Amino acid sequence: MRRIYLEFDIGRQVPPTVLMKLREPPTSGLFQFECTGLEPEFAALRSAGMNPTAVSAAGQILFEHLNKHESIRAELARALGIDRSESFPIYVDVSNIEAKALPWEALFSPDREFLALDPRWPVGRIIPGRRPVSPPWTLDRPLRVAAILSCLGVPAMDEYLALVEGLNKVRGTYELRLFISENELWSEIEPDLPPSVSLFKVPQDHGELRERIREFRPHVLHLFCHGSAVGTPHLEVAVSSDWSNPDEGSRHRLETREIADLIDVPLCLPWLVVLNACESAVTLDPGPGSGSIAESLVHEWSVPAVIGMRESVLGANAARFTRQFYASLAATLAPALSGPVRSLHIDWAGLVVAAREELCRKPTAGPVSVVAGGAKEWTLPAVHVLPHMFHLNVGDPPPSRQPQLEAAVVEMLLAAVGDSMPLATLRDFLRHRDERLAETLTEPHGRRAPARSEPDGRLAERHTEPDDGR
Repeated sequence: MRRIYLEFDIGRQVPPTVLMKLREPPTSGLFQFECTGLEPEFAALRSAGMNPTAVSAAGQILFEHLNKHESIRAELARALGIDRSESFPIYVDVSNIEAKALPWEALFSPDREFLALDPRWPVGRIIPGRRPVSPPWTLDRPLRVAAILSCLGVPAMDEYLALVEGLNKVRGTYELRLFISENELWSEIEPDLPPSVSLFKVPQDHGELRERIREFRPHVLHLFCHGSAVGTPHLEVAVSSDWSNPDEGSRHRLETREIADLIDVPLCLPWLVVLNACESAVTLDPGPGSGSIAESLVHEWSVPAVIGMRESVLGANAARFTRQFYASLAATLAPALSGPVRSLHIDWAGLVVAAREELCRKPTAGPVSVVAGGAKEWTLPAVHVLPHMFHLNVGDPPPSRQPQLEAAVVEMLLAAVGDSMPLATLRDFLRHRDERLAETLTEPHGRRAPARSEPDGRLAERHTEPDDGR
């Protein structure tokens, strides 16, 4: 895949200057980047009452500063001249403090308008990772998504429906492990839960949440919760009891290390973390070494791709983004999940284009091209990736155990314990070791036992009201 990859550095002059280099396609020479981020166009973009051209004005300033230099101008012209069937993404290395604060997602060419709203020119951010990685990555079917939907004071029903609707476009199987904290949401969705979805309450204990996620080995981790860049950037995840005392805040405060602790970094899983939370891709600390949650997950932990939000987002916009993004992910993975494709290249910035367009769709305000000029919501999702292009090898699903062997093991267990151990207790004991084998245990007359469990391991009957402490 061809792409433009711009890198920034600080020169040794006094006073220091910001220099940029075209790393891909490889070009010799360093060029002074004179955009400071203090221009009035950027101040107008940050203001609450934006004018109808605030986004395009800021994006055009960025484009003009890149276009000043002959080598970069030539490559941009080559990229912008491709056919509609092609793609030429534009990535900016934002490990430099001066580069990370700029709204690259708003890049605007007078001839081509907003680049990030066209599938030919997705815009993303590159962060070098400190930990070694071993691409290519692997997809062992089915697609597994773990999602924490717990935003205190903001009902997660829309986010849940958007997530399931998007994933339902997967041609092939997927599994969604869902963690929620709202008792009302549990009561509404649990009776008609799709077979591909398993439902849990957000545990009180961080370690238990970590184990529940790690054992699932998700390809994608999705978080819908509060976020803040004030102080140390962090997310706030509520448990059920927090909804009774909202003034006390959420139980779990997750900084970058705690989020990384939820995933199994040595396994290179997940490939993608989606932070559908306010300020998850921004830092208010201008000092060296500072970074947003999204940036730090890539840089410190070498997560291949992280999508975060550069400012606060409305719940309705969060759901609109989720629905369209996962529909795009499903469409991209479909040939691998249900077809003969054995390898796949994924451009993560490209998967966000349709979601950006969706955030511009306001029927009463005019076409996307008009709305985009004065509505910055579509620029807020920021895609952070490692420098490596993401290549996915598709593996076969783990071979099924022979049914005869499973039946024999079950018979031996039942014979060994007799009536001394309740069937539910035996099943819970097994579930921590072999969940599939645990679900083969049935009552003596052949009725399959309930499959879902509460986070503490107790069986959750289909219509049991959730306890108010979990």
